Amino acid sequence: MPEKELKVNLPELQKHGLLMSFTSDVFLPQSRKLTIDAAFTAVEHNVPVMFLTKIAINPDDFIGADTRFVSFGFTLAGRDDMEPGASTNAECIEAMRKLHEAGFRTWASIEPIIDFQSSFDMIRQTALFCNHYKIGLLKGKKYDKHDIRVFVERCLKYSHLRNLKLYFKDSLLKAAGIERSALPDKCVDRNFKLFINNHGKSCR
Repeated sequence: MPEKELKVNLPELQKHGLLMSFTSDVFLPQSRKLTIDAAFTAVEHNVPVMFLTKIAINPDDFIGADTRFVSFGFTLAGRDDMEPGASTNAECIEAMRKLHEAGFRTWASIEPIIDFQSSFDMIRQTALFCNHYKIGLLKGKKYDKHDIRVFVERCLKYSHLRNLKLYFKDSLLKAAGIERSALPDKCVDRNFKLFINNHGKSCR
């Protein structure tokens, strides 16, 4: 985002932040430098930035960035064969660990669920350094309702042990026949934010 456009929309951006991005991977080689420069510009204006990527990011690229305003999300489906050209799940998990150790908030998009065991393995392997999980089904795929419910229950039990914050997408809950109001407090809604708000208080 050009700095001029950022300044015009500054109050709204400071309030809601920037998400990069659900439509493409902003850390592809041809856009990586532009992405990093844009993130630093946003943070300099107290605009929170959230990334979603399938590429193992080098934490050194963000040395000096205010960690309160930047969070990194990785799409983890647990199936390397489904993501040609992307970093492996293991590489993304290692990048997440390093970013978390550097002080950044981290999150995972466990979506789409290809198979329940692979998705649960991604949660289990990142539990010590992931602040938030977004979990959803593959659009158009038919799932067994009982299998979804078993998976949700398994995630809830594990989240209780590891103090994890989970967000199950509406489509998943609907397919499982589960009301969001029936979920425990550790399950957050779609408005949950990892960055600080414009009053300087952490939303984590």
